[in-house]
Amino acid sequence: MGLKFVQWQIHETTVQSPFKMTFGEEPQIGLESYVLPKSLVGAAKTEEEIEEFLTSQEANDEETRKEAALGQSRAAAKMTRRAKKMLIPLQIGQNCTLRVPDVDRGPADPKNFLVVVMAECEGLYTVGCREGKLASKFTAADLQVISENILSIDEVPDTEIPLRTAVTKATGGQGYVKCMCLSGCSSGRCSCSRKRVLCNSRCHPGKSCNNI
Repeated sequence: MGLKFVQWQIHETTVQSPFKMTFGEEPQIGLESYVLPKSLVGAAKTEEEIEEFLTSQEANDEETRKEAALGQSRAAAKMTRRAKKMLIPLQIGQNCTLRVPDVDRGPADPKNFLVVVMAECEGLYTVGCREGKLASKFTAADLQVISENILSIDEVPDTEIPLRTAVTKATGGQGYVKCMCLSGCSSGRCSCSRKRVLCNSRCHPGKSCNNI
């Protein structure tokens, strides 16, 4: 198509052309696009006219930014409405599986974690597990409903814990805890001993260990 046609296209979100977003005004066509003789330009550039031109240009830039911001707000509201239509609201007491991010689980920990919906506020759900109530809030897209009711709200302790801690307690895995001790893990400086977990194959390769 070429730049000649693209610069007149209206963006769906900002409702403005790329040229106006860049320069604060619509592209000039016709006689306005021609370069005037220097004699006419010099005669027109008085101090008042230059000040008026700069002031109007700043006003155009500010108005362009406001229109673009309004367009982005409308697009965000449209996406929110579309997401609410696609996602089915969850019910209090429903059992769901929560996908555990890779950064919150060890290599042997499960990818999905059983939780129960405890509360809802503005589209964000508070969920709990047998280890406690998770500190983070989740959307309906983060939770996958299951048909069985394995866990009830009464079984959830009142204490709030991070997701990583809950997964580690539930699986009994070591998570990301490891040590690089050189003294046999017999002192209080051993990170595994402080966490009250046993050392594994990732700890201090080739060294003796008293914490196995």
